[in-house]
Amino acid sequence: MILKIDNKGCCKDEIFKTEFDFIVCANEYYHEHCTFDEDYDTNYTIATFEEAKSFFETEDYTIKII
Repeated sequence: MILKIDNKGCCKDEIFKTEFDFIVCANEYYHEHCTFDEDYDTNYTIATFEEAKSFFETEDYTIKII
């Protein structure tokens, strides 16, 4: 299981049962929240767990495997 902790305290922590679910969440988050970033790419897809983890960490989340 994967735990996503919001370090900003804005959202409740989330638990994901699979890496796939975590990657899907990262893609949804990217396409919902990063549209105003100057380097936003509508065709960009996060494909790996490591990429999703790195993305969330840059967005100020802590990722733990439990």
